Amino acid sequence: MKFLKYREEFKVVILSKKLSFPIKLDKRDNDLGLFISNSDDISAETKIKQRNSIKDKIKELAYALHGTFESKQKVIDDFNIRYPECSKKSIDKKIKDLFVKEKRLIDPKARWYATESTLIEWNLD
Repeated sequence: MKFLKYREEFKVVILSKKLSFPIKLDKRDNDLGLFISNSDDISAETKIKQRNSIKDKIKELAYALHGTFESKQKVIDDFNIRYPECSKKSIDKKIKDLFVKEKRLIDPKARWYATESTLIEWNLD
């Protein structure tokens, strides 16, 4: 009986030819009992929203980053947890474009600062 139970747990499943790779663990395919998501399932509108979501959160990013000692990766991770619609890659790109890490005045440690053009362009105070 143990052998039959073991065979049932690890049985071979034949995948249909209509599946494309890579397979992601998103969506349940009831025929096979697998979690499958094809990249075609994500609409173009959703992709555009994901791409533009970081642009809607620039002020929040500036408040999270400006003046902090944290590492860039820590800020990216924390910001992505707070705003999961913003990808880590897009957050990283905006940080590179809009912020610098430097020492200013008598402060012995480097901090993140918004560039002068960022402050003006995004009307940050």
